[in-house]
Amino acid sequence: MYILLLLASSLLLISCDGSKHAEFFNLANEQMNNGYEWHYIGRKDATKEDIKYIPMYKGAEGEEYIHFQLQKPK
Repeated sequence: MYILLLLASSLLLISCDGSKHAEFFNLANEQMNNGYEWHYIGRKDATKEDIKYIPMYKGAEGEEYIHFQLQKPK
């Protein structure tokens, strides 16, 4: 799982302008420092949520899909 997280993070960093998504990365770092972990959530349209995100890809009707989300362990 750790290798998958590193791969996903690397791909995001390569494909994204860091300054453009600074708010996302700042929040993600803060949450990880507070114990949050990355979880696979399947394909989810992030535009229907009140969350910070970087889409993996966009749909034809404006959907912006994510597959992983930081969650606090139970």
